[in-house]
Order: sequence, then C-alpha cells, then structure tokens
Amino acid sequence: SEHLLSWIGLYLDVIEGLAIGPWDRWADLVRSALDHLSPPAITDTVPSRHLLEAPPPLEDWKDVDGLLSPIRSGIVITRADLVRCARHSRLGVRLTGRAPTLRALIDQSPDGVRDWLAEHAAGWEQRHALRSEADGFWVERAGRLRRHLSPGRIR
Repeated sequence: SEHLLSWIGLYLDVIEGLAIGPWDRWADLVRSALDHLSPPAITDTVPSRHLLEAPPPLEDWKDVDGLLSPIRSGIVITRADLVRCARHSRLGVRLTGRAPTLRALIDQSPDGVRDWLAEHAAGWEQRHALRSEADGFWVERAGRLRRHLSPGRIR
C-alpha cells in the first residue's frame, strides 16, 4: 500500500479527467480496490520510503523530459493538455509525441508556455493537496515548479 498509494492517485486523477467511459469505470474500480488497503503511516514531513529515493526536483522549466516526468515536476501533461497549452499560447499544434510537441511549443512561445505551465502546476498543487495520500511530496513538487514559473521571477 505504501508504494501504490504514494503515486496512483495522481494517475487516477488524470484518467478521470479524460472522461472516457471505460477508463472512468476502470479508475472507479481501482479506487474501490485501494479503499481496502491499509494506508501507510504518512506525515507531511516524512514522505513514503518509495518517494525518499525519488530523483531531484526539476530545476529548468525548459527541460521537457523533466516536465513530462511527474516524479520530478509534480505534474502530469497529457496530449489534451498540450492542445490547451497551444490554445493558451495562441499557437497551432501538431500532435506527435508529447516531448516533441512540448519542445515545439516552447520554441515558438516560451512566455506563453511558461505562463500556461505555471497555471497547470498551480492546478496540480491544489489537486495534490486534496488527496489524503499526498503526504506533502507531490504538493511540494508541483508548488516548486509553480513558484519557479511565477511571474516576476528572474528567468
């Protein structure tokens, strides 16, 4: 339970956000099964053992691989999110893989993408805070990215 509960809520949130019938039902089934696991003893100051060995948080917001790695960034970016990012940045988007698409968006409109990412990170920070199993790790990772991207910060 310590391993699963430290990250699975993040992915179930994404699946539910896609609003695809069979996947929604699958996410509900997984959440129901997880209700039967004993939650680990987690505090806001001590992350689960699984997260203690996580790689360091993202340092450079233009590091696409880091942005697409939830354990480093604290966020998830789906293909649908990339479309929203492009609209926010007033760009067209050609969806290939997530990494090349995000790189192309950053190249075309770094300020627009940075602003969208800051909003996206803030949303994930709030979402993590609402999950009881968040144990502070995910909130801290998304919050760190949000603060790094905030207007007024020297880039």
